[in-house]
Amino acid sequence: MRHSKRKKSKKKWAKKLHKRMAIKKPDEIIQVGPVTIARFGRAVQMKSNLDNETHKQYIEQIKKGRPQFKNAIDNMINQLADLIETHDSLMILNSFAISNLFGDPETDKEITHEGLESKVEYLLSIATAYEYSDNPKELNSELFGEIDILLSKILFQVFWYFGTEIAEKGDQGITSELRQKLISSALFVRGEAFWIHIRKTFLELFPKHNEFILREFSFTAEQFLATLEYAESITNKALQDLFNQIEEPCRKAKKSYEIFVQWSQDKVNKYPSFEQMIEAYKIENPEAVQDVNELFEIFETTANQNIFKIVPRDKTDEMVLTSISCSFGDNRDFFEKLPDWKGWPLNPSIIYERPVIYHSGDFYLFHIPLVLRALGYLLERLIESKDHTYYETHFLPDRDVYVEKKGIELLQKILPDSRAYPNLYYPVIINGTESWVETDGLLLFGDTLFILETKAGKLTASARRGSILRLKDNLDEIIGKAYEQSLRTLNYIKSTNEAPFFDEKHNPVISIKVSEVNDFFLINISFAQLTFLASHLASIKKLGIINGYEWPWTISLNDLRAIAEIIEHPVEFIHYLKSRIKANDIEQLQFYDELDYLMVYLKEGLYIDSKKIIEFTQVTPIGYTEELDSYFMYKEGLRSKVPKPKQHIPPNLEKLITMLEKNKPLGFIRAALILLDCDDESRKKIDYHLERIEKEYLVDKKPHSVRWELKDCALLVACVPAHMDNMIDEWMNRYIQKNHIHNVVAISYTPNLIDKDIRVKILSAEKD
Repeated sequence: MRHSKRKKSKKKWAKKLHKRMAIKKPDEIIQVGPVTIARFGRAVQMKSNLDNETHKQYIEQIKKGRPQFKNAIDNMINQLADLIETHDSLMILNSFAISNLFGDPETDKEITHEGLESKVEYLLSIATAYEYSDNPKELNSELFGEIDILLSKILFQVFWYFGTEIAEKGDQGITSELRQKLISSALFVRGEAFWIHIRKTFLELFPKHNEFILREFSFTAEQFLATLEYAESITNKALQDLFNQIEEPCRKAKKSYEIFVQWSQDKVNKYPSFEQMIEAYKIENPEAVQDVNELFEIFETTANQNIFKIVPRDKTDEMVLTSISCSFGDNRDFFEKLPDWKGWPLNPSIIYERPVIYHSGDFYLFHIPLVLRALGYLLERLIESKDHTYYETHFLPDRDVYVEKKGIELLQKILPDSRAYPNLYYPVIINGTESWVETDGLLLFGDTLFILETKAGKLTASARRGSILRLKDNLDEIIGKAYEQSLRTLNYIKSTNEAPFFDEKHNPVISIKVSEVNDFFLINISFAQLTFLASHLASIKKLGIINGYEWPWTISLNDLRAIAEIIEHPVEFIHYLKSRIKANDIEQLQFYDELDYLMVYLKEGLYIDSKKIIEFTQVTPIGYTEELDSYFMYKEGLRSKVPKPKQHIPPNLEKLITMLEKNKPLGFIRAALILLDCDDESRKKIDYHLERIEKEYLVDKKPHSVRWELKDCALLVACVPAHMDNMIDEWMNRYIQKNHIHNVVAISYTPNLIDKDIRVKILSAEKD
């Protein structure tokens, strides 16, 4: 932490600027076996406590136990499959979908929601692997509880089983680490983008192919979406009716529980067993017991209600549902295709392409989130399966063009008044021969240049489930090639004083003078949601997919949509990128996706000192995106109004930044970045002094200023009459000579900041 001083009226005071998010004493420490977990606010850090010899013994012990471990998992899977095959699978799916997929948008949070979507997906895979039982055994609350326990055990034991692969295969470094993360994500993590953005992307891309879709499937892309939204709406209504039905019984049951807690406080030691105490309570409180029994009866009967039955409104609904439906028994490969892994959760399953169940003339859609999340994928797979040639020659090229255009559009939304140059060409020497190559786009904002490359490829299902070979192929196509192309463009620009770019016919379009560019950013936009794969590029670099000296910013299209809605200032975006890209150097940072980085930045900044966290294996933020989730749920109309997340910038400071952006004097980005680089305490002090010097100026119409010494320069903000503006240069020179400061950045204007005629001037001086 730096302390700077300035003199005024013979008083000295320190300005604490460039404060970093220092690691202090943890708020909480938990010991889990050989791992220490420390919580610092909403960030979690982990480290191992095993020495080398103990670690070797631990690995050998795991290796010996793995065969028995797998047998135990196989037995649990067989037990679960038998329960589902011999009972009413529709009732089972109904009950578990209700308890795991839905909650109150006003109160539920990601970190507190107890439901697990993957339980419903796994049940769907098993249920559709068997024919529907014509004579199912009777279900009760005990059996539902047994199924739930088995589901939890299988999912978590499978996670740990694959996590112990290192014992047999040996530590393969980043390969082992990435495989474990992929498996964890495939088993437990759901929700890769906000519905409002998924929907928008779908409607911008797929209706262009309506002629083909209508000819082959007898519905349009819009009708495909409308049917699924209809299915969601009637399911939500049925669930709301159910919740209304159980609201009063739940209130009574809660009251009965409170009566029991109060009654039992002085009776624990009066009875030989807990069971006898319960019987005594039932005798003394028959009404309270009846209230609880009433609630249990309702829960058991809800399994018979057709909450998830979708009745088509018309022939179009029926055709849409039919196109993505399967019947019981269609998914038998889930158990039969991989004999050594029968019924394991990560097996390929039909439900991801045909998630609707068709049975006895009726449609059932038990997993609405799965369908809506995969909206584009479902229709894309239909197009590909119907006509692969059309898919390759029409749909994929159109998707490529769409990502390019939409990427530039979103960046220009973040950076208003930027100059965009899409699809540029330039000559390079390859193997001694001049060749013309393309860059997807250049964006100029002030003295900052963004080099844009886009990729519309996707992660295959096997890569998402942990296939490292397939993952490498996918990432090389999505990240590797984009990085190679953007780095080639950067090298071309830096190889000469002025780099010309041309259109497809080799007509000149723009020349980039490297001396006029202060910052370069490599922006790689992907159509696929890459989640932690894009947020932890250090891992990708270890795989050999990124080979270069610059870090790119790899972002999915839908995450870029979210960021474009949240970021309020262009220079704020540049400030975010500068700190975000530096974060790639800290391997311990394990953020799930880019939006975690964004929200940590808005809340606390990304000033993380790598020296302070080097002892930890992993640092993970917890709960930072809750405000973002709530905001977009409000935008979707699912909850009451929620303010847009933003970082705290005091009003006078924000006015100054806004006017810098509006007037764009030479060097305005650098000045604004200096202001944004200050911590909260310093921002408040700057805000106070901005107000002070303006008030003083308005009283006497004389120059008033405030200065701060920063790490690399001094910052001067001055209120100056227009005719005296040239005195700033003299002040800066004197300040450099007197204080031995290499750089001084000055912002001068005539108050007040809300005037339309405000003038913003920035001067910079370098010491010889």
